[in-house]
Amino acid sequence: MSSRPEPEWDEAEQTVMLALQAYRGSLCPLCGSPLSVCTSPENEMKFKGGLPIRCHATTARAIAMEPYKDQPNNSALMIAPVLEHSP
Repeated sequence: MSSRPEPEWDEAEQTVMLALQAYRGSLCPLCGSPLSVCTSPENEMKFKGGLPIRCHATTARAIAMEPYKDQPNNSALMIAPVLEHSP
């Protein structure tokens, strides 16, 4: 009896991943909207800015970085925010 390694990705998984790649490629790298929408001349001046929202994880990271602001190459430091759960 011999064994054959299974392919890492079967045909269905490859199809899904290729579709995901095509979808992501159709999105604007700046705003995340479909390029066909955000770059359409018909939509010029039709977008309005919404209210700001805060990423609390990024805020926690910025606060935690304060003590290291004068360290050399501090942009290379990685601080992973942790979500604390209330009891």
